[in-house]
Amino acid sequence: MAGERCAGAVGRLVVRVAVATLGVGCLVVTGEGAWQATGHGVAYLRDPEHNPGARRSQVDFESLRREFADQVPPGSRVYPVPAATDRTLWRQRLAEFAALTGSLVVGTPDAADHLVSVGVVERPGPTGPRVRLVVRGAGR
Repeated sequence: MAGERCAGAVGRLVVRVAVATLGVGCLVVTGEGAWQATGHGVAYLRDPEHNPGARRSQVDFESLRREFADQVPPGSRVYPVPAATDRTLWRQRLAEFAALTGSLVVGTPDAADHLVSVGVVERPGPTGPRVRLVVRGAGR
């Protein structure tokens, strides 16, 4: 009987140590990501030229988001037309912009009120957008 209690206590101790180790491991992994994100944020604040590609992408995303909100009425059914470049990226972003403005993304052009796509243009300056939103009414 005493041996069974001892074995049960050892088993519980092993489980507790394993759970604690797993928890510490998870904290280390998530803490590392938070540390890196903080480092990138500080670098952006200190150096305006830090990672200019990411800054240009952010300008493009913000420009398209504003154009989407201005040109597509909330509650509209939209179909994202594949772009000539970065098809997956722009399809995903257009779907996100639709969700943010209360529009519904549909699976076929026939079910849409508006066909939306991304047009690539020459960047007007080093900090200007290189994309524009193209909205066409669906011919229903």
